[in-house]
Amino acid sequence: MEYGHLKEDTGVYIITNHNTNKSYIGFTTQGVRTRVRRHINDLKANEHHSDSMQKDWNDDNSDWSANTVEITTDKQREVFWILKLRTHEIGYNYKIGDKFDEITKQKVSDNRAKCEAWNKGIPLTEEQKSNLRNCRLGSVISEEVKSKMSASHKGRVQSPIHVLRRNASMIRSSIEKLERTIIIKQEKLDSIKMQIQIMEENIND
Repeated sequence: MEYGHLKEDTGVYIITNHNTNKSYIGFTTQGVRTRVRRHINDLKANEHHSDSMQKDWNDDNSDWSANTVEITTDKQREVFWILKLRTHEIGYNYKIGDKFDEITKQKVSDNRAKCEAWNKGIPLTEEQKSNLRNCRLGSVISEEVKSKMSASHKGRVQSPIHVLRRNASMIRSSIEKLERTIIIKQEKLDSIKMQIQIMEENIND
């Protein structure tokens, strides 16, 4: 794909695959020639962000062209040309300007639904549990958030297992608070004992 005729203009450019009559619309402030060269380098390295464009390039890259569409500093003109040439529907643009089109959004949503969390079924270590608890210590929930949480739970029927888990969590939390209280009191007791011991030593002296 030739790009030497392009200038370092700010504006909208088009890359066209004449084998499929599909195009890609872009906007750049770096200079059209520089931006197109980056597209070419990405395609040659098999690293282009548009999967469909990369696939067609890999199939046949013999008849591609790049041209400046409009010299402008207005990025919204990119959206205008994408919609006008419908390159988000019959071309290589998978988003309109900075916004993903509805088809792409649905594909992303479907892919996420198929993927399981990487840590599903992997129990947390005691250290991880401790770190999580420490992160929550001292956090204060605003009244607005409390109200929203309460409203979202109204009318919801909880399963017996959920109730048991919640109760177990509350008991565990209470035990942890009690343990911390005991530790603090023990430390105070040890301090008092130490002071008494020092006083007794001073009296004996």
